Amino acid sequence: MRTRVLAPILGCVLLVVVAIAVPALQAISRERTQELVLKRSTALARFASLARSSIDTGDLAALVQHGETYVGLYGEPVLVLDPSGHVIFETEALSLDDPAVAAAATAARRNQPIDALPVVFPWSESSHLMAQPVVGTGDLTGGAVITRVDAGRAIADVRERWALALAAAAAGLVVLTALGLLLGRWVLRPVRDLDLASQALAAGRLPESLRRTGPPELRRLAHSFDEMAASVTGTIRERGRLVEDFSHRLRNPLAALRLRVDALAHDETGATRGASLAQVDRDLDRLEQMVDTLLDLAEAEHRTGAGSVSGLLEPDERPLELTCDLFAEEVVARWATQSAARDLRLLREGLDHVGLRCSAMDAHDMVDELVENAVRYAGQGADIVLRLSLRAGAGDTAGPAERVALIEVADTGPGLGPDELEHALERFWRSPGQRDTDGTGLGLAIVAQLARANRGHVELRPNEPNGLRVRLTLPAVGDA
Repeated sequence: MRTRVLAPILGCVLLVVVAIAVPALQAISRERTQELVLKRSTALARFASLARSSIDTGDLAALVQHGETYVGLYGEPVLVLDPSGHVIFETEALSLDDPAVAAAATAARRNQPIDALPVVFPWSESSHLMAQPVVGTGDLTGGAVITRVDAGRAIADVRERWALALAAAAAGLVVLTALGLLLGRWVLRPVRDLDLASQALAAGRLPESLRRTGPPELRRLAHSFDEMAASVTGTIRERGRLVEDFSHRLRNPLAALRLRVDALAHDETGATRGASLAQVDRDLDRLEQMVDTLLDLAEAEHRTGAGSVSGLLEPDERPLELTCDLFAEEVVARWATQSAARDLRLLREGLDHVGLRCSAMDAHDMVDELVENAVRYAGQGADIVLRLSLRAGAGDTAGPAERVALIEVADTGPGLGPDELEHALERFWRSPGQRDTDGTGLGLAIVAQLARANRGHVELRPNEPNGLRVRLTLPAVGDA
């Protein structure tokens, strides 16, 4: 994958460098060629002017002096012809016996100057002819000036400038390649980590938390994957713990029941047989209650997991979104008799009712469990208060904030200590001070799972001045 991603990147880097370097090199050659042509054209124009004066006056001193200076400065030969084609100034290196020189002289005398040079490249030839006509009276050609331009110095300059340009291009290629490799590594590292983590998760191993590196999109993907992996592994662990808890909690009642049944086989007296059968019946009731409670917990945990992936299901496969109204007066009426029997005062505060985004069965099961716990553990003479209220939810930028309903059950009983509050929602946990009270230790755990299944949560806090306050938060009907 790294090769498939980096190869196009490096190819694009190379194309960019070539696309910049080639025009730059061509510009260097053209600029140096124009500089050479301009200097030689100016010199030839000066020769033509002096030759015209020398031809008109017959004095060649100025022309000869300028020619010697030119040859000494540039080291290039010069040939000057008069209108009749006779040589009035020449150097040994340039002669009409050379066909190329003769052709250039003829063209110049026909008013066809050779005033351009081919573009100078590092591999170009170093010798080129240039010719300038000597214009006489009435724009008639009065002769010609020919020189053999030595482009060696220009070629050396072009080579030097090309070397600098190529060095800069190579440095740019190295820098861009390094940046491309770093960019590819920056992008591909989180992808590779995600691939390894996915393989580990598929193999049943818990992957390590992914590093938050790379582009923001990959960082968000890593965060989402970590959450998914934690959810999956958490679900697996919860299922394992549930099986362990089932087997552990059912072992003792089953063992006790087996002992009593075995005792019945050896019990020959009718009086003790009746007592034993009554005890067996009570053990069966206890076992049935525990199994029913465990099944309720398993169903609540299953609904919690199903609700977290409901968005992935087809519309006709998703669970129905039900609503209901919870009336405080009905809850108080249902528990009035049990409260009075334990010398408790069950009161209500806040709203008369709230609309909830859950089924009526779930709402009643959760609230009844909280009230039952308060009635069972608050102690004689305590007060129990059921309070209903509404508040605005957190919301997001995609739409209006969703209202939430707050259902609080507070009592003035002994309450729980800070350490006990941390474990109160765990399965089968019971306060050390309530071990002699009937119960399975699953009530609050079921409420917590049902709340999560309905996009809510449960909080336990100390009540002031004493007691326990349990707050159940659920989505309410309508927007804030």
